[in-house]
Amino acid sequence: MTADSLLNTTMPRCLLAGEVMVELSRAEPGLFRQSFAGDVYNTAVYLKRCLPACEVSMLTAVGRDPFSVAMKQAMVEEGINTGFILTHPGKGPGLYAIHTDASGERSFQYWRNDAAAREWVTLWQQTLTGSEPSPLPQADLIYLSGITLAVLDETQRALLFDWLHQARESGTRVAFDPNYRPQLWASVDEAAVWTRRAYRIADIAFPGMDEHKLLFGHKDCFDVMDIVAGWGVKEVVAKNGTDQIRVLFNETMVTIPVTPVAHVVDTTSAGDGFTGGYLAARLDGKSVRQAAQQGADVAATIIRFPGAIVPEPAFTEALNRLRDTETTARPETAG
Repeated sequence: MTADSLLNTTMPRCLLAGEVMVELSRAEPGLFRQSFAGDVYNTAVYLKRCLPACEVSMLTAVGRDPFSVAMKQAMVEEGINTGFILTHPGKGPGLYAIHTDASGERSFQYWRNDAAAREWVTLWQQTLTGSEPSPLPQADLIYLSGITLAVLDETQRALLFDWLHQARESGTRVAFDPNYRPQLWASVDEAAVWTRRAYRIADIAFPGMDEHKLLFGHKDCFDVMDIVAGWGVKEVVAKNGTDQIRVLFNETMVTIPVTPVAHVVDTTSAGDGFTGGYLAARLDGKSVRQAAQQGADVAATIIRFPGAIVPEPAFTEALNRLRDTETTARPETAG
């Protein structure tokens, strides 16, 4: 283990809380490919693929419909624990469609207003008996995003924060990605309030430059990192598209260059994959520099394929080829 490891354990347990949706991505004109995705779920998949020894669990809600059944099966096939997934008696998963332009940039169309995942906190509360040592399942690390918060009502958000505070008191670390989506919030002010609250209970965070300009008016990467660190976050990982990755940890700034991908097919879930790769490396005892490099490699692999979840073994093969190329071209990044 390195001196700045995230956890000192060989079998970490990670709990990822949020929604999973039915994804439609265009395969050819007039034909869409159906799969499953969602920002937190994407992170869970790539975290598990990068660190198979980690116990990765999803905490969400689905329905009883065929899509929900297939969704849980897809998670099982990815090695994700589904034991904490709740079943809503009358609702099913949300759905979204991806539209990509010639450069691979994507836009989305959503149908999620009546999704089961919007009530997972209420459903989880109903399972509690009062005898549990902590309301949330025991984990070394809990990960959530701004979308996790946005799809919940205010009462559920407040309850979730109470649970997260209790989890932290028992030694659990919290990781947070703001992942701001304006259409999911009543106002910018509402989103900013809850995002700031989430930062204040996070040990590690993944702020994006564009969303911070919209939410808080922050001017640049250094402004964002200083302010987020001032809110108590010990490990701040700043993502800024194809720009350099910067990590502020133990009052030290680490900068990692990003190699642009020549042919971008689809940028969907690149940020989620970065987060999954980064957390996997940190949980595996790697330094923040090594973790950022792994996150960048995962993101660079994802954008070479359509859709949020790249099928195995194509993902692993492409990732290994990328790493082999980097080791030859830039051996100084291997350590």
